[in-house]
Amino acid sequence: PHSRQIVVLLAAVLAVLLLITGSLLLARKVIFLEREPVAPSGDDIPNQPPETGNPIATPGSHPFADGPTGTVTFPFAADSRVIGKNSIRSARAVMVDLSAGEVVASRLADEKMYPASMTKIMTLIVAVENLSESVSLSYKVTVSSAVYGAMRLAGSSGMGLEAGEQLTVEALLYLTALQSDGIAASELARYIAGDEASFVQLMNRKASAMGLTNTHFANPTGLQDEANYSTCRDMAAILSYAMRMSLCRRILTTDSYNATCTGRDAGYSFTYYVSNKFLTLLSQADKGKPDSLTMTAGKTGYAGNNSGFCLASYAVGADGHAYICVTSQATGSDGYLTCIRDHVSLYNAYTN
Repeated sequence: PHSRQIVVLLAAVLAVLLLITGSLLLARKVIFLEREPVAPSGDDIPNQPPETGNPIATPGSHPFADGPTGTVTFPFAADSRVIGKNSIRSARAVMVDLSAGEVVASRLADEKMYPASMTKIMTLIVAVENLSESVSLSYKVTVSSAVYGAMRLAGSSGMGLEAGEQLTVEALLYLTALQSDGIAASELARYIAGDEASFVQLMNRKASAMGLTNTHFANPTGLQDEANYSTCRDMAAILSYAMRMSLCRRILTTDSYNATCTGRDAGYSFTYYVSNKFLTLLSQADKGKPDSLTMTAGKTGYAGNNSGFCLASYAVGADGHAYICVTSQATGSDGYLTCIRDHVSLYNAYTN
């Protein structure tokens, strides 16, 4: 009898242990399934004071400064709809009907977020608008050791440019927009304004002139920084502005570009074959096209869990009716492809 009691007791203890272990495993499983990157909210991103003053004066006729003037933000349509929380994998989103000039659907469109490399759309705008003359596109810029070292240390994206290599200003523009090259963006900033801090001032003054009250930049690359933030609605206005500039539009809609480069050794030259990162990813995505629109331009971004995967895209119908979609902080193992699927879903749901 005594032995039987011991056996029963041991069996009871074992059952309790198994129950506790099972509960812990189940709890761990639930936590894992529900875990997502922390979405930065407005309260988590400290406001920065707006930049004031005039842009840095540059000689020449500003041949490419053909964007609109004044406030360029989009109002909400009277019948603007709220995008359902479970309909997309992105935390925030906005859909703009460019032909009507209104926001037709949104989700947390005015909540501040980290735009990551979508920042480079403004970098492109400011660089292009401050080119002194058309021939500036052919001027050569040498990749400095300082920029090369800083971007390597920061883990910035790019084509693998090396210190000492020379590329034209035009090539740097294409590398910045199509390949999201951090070295190219930084060298552009230095070429235009003398240093990156002065270029960032130009970016913020441009944002203020455009009426973007919830946008502030800290660098030309989009690398993570609390002072580098925007919103989906502001970013839609920035992409719209860029697409209304002839040179920016040509760059953003280009499939590929051959960037001739002179190496560090005299007389040694080669070509970087630059492809449009967004359009390349779009062609790889399953169901990667809206039903009745063609996505012609876009800029991806990722700066870790702070930004998640984000995307600003431009699409147009056969009748010329145009739309812009911006999303931020997508979750999912497929990264940018998750963003693209969200955009396809939103274009199909909220366009004519």
